Amino acid sequence: MDRIPFYRSFRFRLVFFIVVIQLLFLSVSAIYTLRKQSDAETLKAFNSNESSIKIATSYVNNTMAAFEQNLNLMAVTPALASFDPTESGKFLKTYKVSSLFITGERLTLYDNNNKFVADNWMVGGSRDTAGFEEFANVEPLNAYMGKIKWENYSPMRSFAVTVQNYARANGVLVADFSFRRLHSFLSEFKVGEQGHLILIDNLGRIIYHPDSKWTRKPTNMSALGFPELNVKEYSTEEPTYVQLNNGISYMINYRYENQTGIGIMTLLPCAEIDKQASVARRSMLYLYGAMMFFMLVLITWMSTLLLKPLVVLTEKMRLVQDGDLDVESGIKREDEIGLLASVFDTMRISIKQYVSELGAHRDRLELEVAERTAELEKANKVLELMSRTDDLTGIPNRRDIMEKIKYEMHRSRRSNLPFAFIIGDIDKFKSFNDTYGHDCGDEVLRSVAQTMRSMLRKHDYIARWGGEEFLLVLPETSEEGAMVVAQRVRAKVAETQHKYGDLKLSVTITLGVALFDVRLGIERSISLADRALYEGKEQGRNRVVYWDPARITPEELAEAAKDKESRSDSDAELDSNVIFLLDQERKMREERNQKDES
Repeated sequence: MDRIPFYRSFRFRLVFFIVVIQLLFLSVSAIYTLRKQSDAETLKAFNSNESSIKIATSYVNNTMAAFEQNLNLMAVTPALASFDPTESGKFLKTYKVSSLFITGERLTLYDNNNKFVADNWMVGGSRDTAGFEEFANVEPLNAYMGKIKWENYSPMRSFAVTVQNYARANGVLVADFSFRRLHSFLSEFKVGEQGHLILIDNLGRIIYHPDSKWTRKPTNMSALGFPELNVKEYSTEEPTYVQLNNGISYMINYRYENQTGIGIMTLLPCAEIDKQASVARRSMLYLYGAMMFFMLVLITWMSTLLLKPLVVLTEKMRLVQDGDLDVESGIKREDEIGLLASVFDTMRISIKQYVSELGAHRDRLELEVAERTAELEKANKVLELMSRTDDLTGIPNRRDIMEKIKYEMHRSRRSNLPFAFIIGDIDKFKSFNDTYGHDCGDEVLRSVAQTMRSMLRKHDYIARWGGEEFLLVLPETSEEGAMVVAQRVRAKVAETQHKYGDLKLSVTITLGVALFDVRLGIERSISLADRALYEGKEQGRNRVVYWDPARITPEELAEAAKDKESRSDSDAELDSNVIFLLDQERKMREERNQKDES
């Protein structure tokens, strides 16, 4: 057979075809990759600016929160609560107070008639009114954040807190927050290499710009060239571009913070993004060029060595690699390729058998693991329940209800709704033990516990507090509601015949009621209910007594405040994971109750 010219050979046609396909593939891939790379650079810059906004927002919020906290701390000082002009003025001008404020920030005290008392101005700066006209908006225990205004070529914002005086009516402490506090941080804040950051208020006025000429007086952001937009609702969820009056196009990121009423925007020149993308495109082009040359050389070399049966066998191997263990080589030859195909078939059969055995073993292991896991979870649930349940009465114990009280405190602070404590104590409980024995006393405890539990609402809590005392927690319940529940519980216990053997015993209880007071914390609020309980005992037992918050003395409030300063309060916020779990537990309990009713 004559020798076939190379240009007509299968090898040539195969190489030519593969080269063309590879060139086409690499070309399309290069175009697609470069476009993706450009989009990736843009998205990278956008996400980086989003992170910058979060950092800046956190700094602004923390700065204002610290300012507000300092104001709250000063508001409780006796020197201000006296509303004495001399004493208050001397305190406001101390170095300890002055060091908390910067130049231009006025700190002014007003009495209960909104009349000027004193301020922190050193010489010749005092005035009868500091211009604060929003007294009606200031509420006790809640700092008020005023509108943004301009004074002395600088944007300012007033913060006001109530200064409480129990002997006289409350006054107001007002402090001006200067946005110059933020300049040192924001001026060094990097947005790319050439970008910058601006702050605007809820009216679209610029309150921070690297060029201070834009903040010396109220200037709307439209003066920079921005289109009219709703600053409170506008946000950038994807790369957004705008061309300003300076002729430069920017990619902007914007977020509005409802808590402070401030919008934060980053501006990154598009030219900077294009420069970064250009560097990436050039690198990718070099890489693809090198890859194309290398693949051309490699394909030419491999086409000389490989034969078609080997390609077929390779494809079969790939099928086996992908999990198809039933495929056969289909090659019957008396040469090296035939030997390779035979080895392949033998290996495939061995792998198939091994995979089958391994799968069966894996299934057995998974079943055993599932069974052990279920047993362990069941045991853990039993242990957890035992650790939270009183052994004698079967109701929750002190540890369990303390977590629920902290949770209800957290919910009360969020919803601003009250919740109540009721402490009940079995009257003359010792007489049951002395007369009938301790077994009788235990049976009385169990019977009273179940009777009290049956009278509670679906979302109320009960626990054995200690000895013959029980603690009831009533979420979202006012004084009137708590008294109604307490009277029902007292009446039910009194009318129930509590059995011990053949005996039917009459039992009464005395209950003390108190509302949770955020100023006192959990333990001191519970102690109010305990005081009410013992007043009921002194008044003759078998009654309900409510502890009026008006009876709380200033000394008790001062001691409670001192406790919070000197140690980590036991009423502190719960861990976020515990709050989530208790929220879920409450929702599940409400769903079960709804199903039971239906």
